Amino acid sequence: MAQRAAASQWALSGGATLMFRSWEDETVVYHQQSGDTHALSAVGAECLRLLATAPRTLPDLVAAVAAACQIPPDAALTESVEKLVLELAGKGLLEER
Repeated sequence: MAQRAAASQWALSGGATLMFRSWEDETVVYHQQSGDTHALSAVGAECLRLLATAPRTLPDLVAAVAAACQIPPDAALTESVEKLVLELAGKGLLEER
């Protein structure tokens, strides 16, 4: 995990309004401000739901996602969550605090 990204807190971008629609193992999220729709895995959707409630560091987010999805907080999950957070930040859904 990149040291800077791990130490930062991440949150939904200010004023972001998201609408979720879930099926068995996939969720789509509509970002009202941009008009963009994003397809996410269950882990990705859980990341956004958790960040909508409170800002979190990446290690805290990984632990919360692991607990919510009942999966181990291993290196693969950590890498996946970090990649997702940086990708969604690049698309304007998340911001670093």
